[in-house]
Amino acid sequence: PVNDRLTVLDTAAAPVNQVWQLDPRWRLRSYNATRSSARFSDATGASLVISTTGRIASVQSGAAGLAGGWVFSYPPSVRTPAPRIVIVGSTSTTTTFGVTGGHLAPWTA
Repeated sequence: PVNDRLTVLDTAAAPVNQVWQLDPRWRLRSYNATRSSARFSDATGASLVISTTGRIASVQSGAAGLAGGWVFSYPPSVRTPAPRIVIVGSTSTTTTFGVTGGHLAPWTA
């Protein structure tokens, strides 16, 4: 079974946003009331929980423009929608990614 965690701390003199691009396998399932946490799952039953001291402003997959949430595989060039997360932070923002569940296999298009 998988039980992994990654924590990222951004500090700056002025408030900053964090932008994260997830693998296409992850599907948004829920937010908490303050949008400081979101839960994603994949087809294997694994779970990804993202918790932040900031606020999850948006999660987009496959929208138009730069904020759209896409990944590309080559060759041939294949565009696949994937969750793109924007977190509105402060001068110190900590975001933790925790994955739990079954065995994760590499994603394939």
